[in-house]
Amino acid sequence: MQRRQVLLAGAALATLPGRSGAADPAFTRTLRIIVPSAPGGFTDIAARAIVPALSARIGQSVVIENRGGAGGLIGTVAVMQSPADGYTLAMGNNNTHAMNVGLYQKLPYDPVKDFAPIAFVASAPTVLVVHPNSPYRTVADLVAAIKAQPGKFNYGSGGVGASSHLAAELLAQRAGLELIHVPFKGNAPATQAILGDQISMMFDTLPSAQPLVQAGRLRALAVTGARRVAALPDVPTMAESIPGFEVTAWIALFAPAATPRAMVDALDRELTAILSDPAMATRLAELGATPELRRPPELARFVSAEITKWNEVIRRANIPAQQQ
Repeated sequence: MQRRQVLLAGAALATLPGRSGAADPAFTRTLRIIVPSAPGGFTDIAARAIVPALSARIGQSVVIENRGGAGGLIGTVAVMQSPADGYTLAMGNNNTHAMNVGLYQKLPYDPVKDFAPIAFVASAPTVLVVHPNSPYRTVADLVAAIKAQPGKFNYGSGGVGASSHLAAELLAQRAGLELIHVPFKGNAPATQAILGDQISMMFDTLPSAQPLVQAGRLRALAVTGARRVAALPDVPTMAESIPGFEVTAWIALFAPAATPRAMVDALDRELTAILSDPAMATRLAELGATPELRRPPELARFVSAEITKWNEVIRRANIPAQQQ
């Protein structure tokens, strides 16, 4: 288990943007956010982007604690078992609060019943990439070639059940394709494989793929969000070729289910203000992410829809249930 704490000292709060005037009186001590992954990933980086503004607004220190391992189970369970007082939160994501439901034989938590949704923080699309020497320049080109030679094309992923795996399975199901899965131990080695022209294609996260695409080391065929992205304006969305296809990596704040309504409302209020700030939108855009305002009821509906969506993808792909 990897742990790293970043404490934003109260003395530094005056220099941080996000609030003028008195701090929110609902908060009286340090707030802890558990990130259920190692430092450096999308969840961790985006969480750290909002911490200074959150700390400034509530007038208290905010601690980020990384508890990676077991597909996010370790950190997520730690929050579930914490006191339900609003001072220990989970920075959950599409794996911990949606995909894991269908991936694990016996998940030690229920993302709907065991957590109170607070605020959707940000989303980032993935990118369908091929090697620059590939003859395929559009999604239609690639799909036509795969259909003409079923079972001859492979794709890399960060491992069984990873977002990059399930995005490719969704493509196969929506387009009626026969593909060979090549799992790696993380997205980094999978990216190295496609850079070496060892695999046919891959869905990679936008923050990871963007510099490689811009440098000409990878060719992007499509982004998987609802809209084109400013960093790659000439790259179409998958939905332009396959209607309804949308895959995003997302992060959201959750508290233990029994957290008092007053604390949930206070956190919702502060996060809404932070994510409505154009400066925060700019900062997240630099990370390849986009803030989205989903208040607790809407976030709850979104999580339920994501669970249903990925459960069906996992079931149809016959992905074996994993042990803890």
